[in-house]
Amino acid sequence: MKIKNAIIILGPGKSGSTLLNHMFSLHPDLYWISTYVNKFPGHPELTVFNNIYRLPKIENLTREKSNFPRPAEAFYFWTRHIKTFWSDKPVSTEQAARLIKALDKIRKYQSGNRLLIKLTGPTPPKLIESIFEDPHIIWLDRDPRATIASYYANKWLYKNRPEVFASKSNLELIKEYTESYKKSELHKGKFRDFKFLEVSYEDLTEEPTAFLKKICEFTNLPYPSTFHSLIIDWDIKAGNNMKYQKLFTPAEITYMDKILQEKI
Repeated sequence: MKIKNAIIILGPGKSGSTLLNHMFSLHPDLYWISTYVNKFPGHPELTVFNNIYRLPKIENLTREKSNFPRPAEAFYFWTRHIKTFWSDKPVSTEQAARLIKALDKIRKYQSGNRLLIKLTGPTPPKLIESIFEDPHIIWLDRDPRATIASYYANKWLYKNRPEVFASKSNLELIKEYTESYKKSELHKGKFRDFKFLEVSYEDLTEEPTAFLKKICEFTNLPYPSTFHSLIIDWDIKAGNNMKYQKLFTPAEITYMDKILQEKI
């Protein structure tokens, strides 16, 4: 039996999906894979700590503390159960059953009956089909220039190879990151046969309550006052998309815009 009515946040890396995942996970009807369970996937009972995340005072005090449970992208958890996670091939019946059993154990330790997950990168559609029944896909986009600037600022793909990053020119890195972003845009089209909603990071940061009401409506979830009170407590700074103007020269920005306009 597959996981029914899961909510899956997708999109390119550095698009703000972590912010959306953290905020939406405060909804009382959802359960999720925590940083604890991702680190110790054989101990689903650690999910019980997820419930304290929704206590207003505790959530506020621990928001920036990484040693408290938070929703995780959980690649270690996924690849532990599905060895071919990144392969666009149907998941074997045995692996699917093992993963579904693990997710069901997580559900038993947390209040909430709908699974929320976030995955960035080239998530295989066949993986989604193998594990989930009637999922809701939320694709979060962002101004591509801001996303590319974030790749650059965070040395994306080069965290453990700073010397390689330093050896490349800005134009080389801009080309590499821009083409990677464009591939994610092509990948987006593979999910439109699911229940699919495309939203923007800009709307999330400018009108977070209206944004999350829209998400709740799309996913057939209520918008309870307890959830609202947690959301409005977040201090979200809008308008931080212009970082690329400080990182790149006008000529480099023109080069990036040109690549963005080219077809793959």
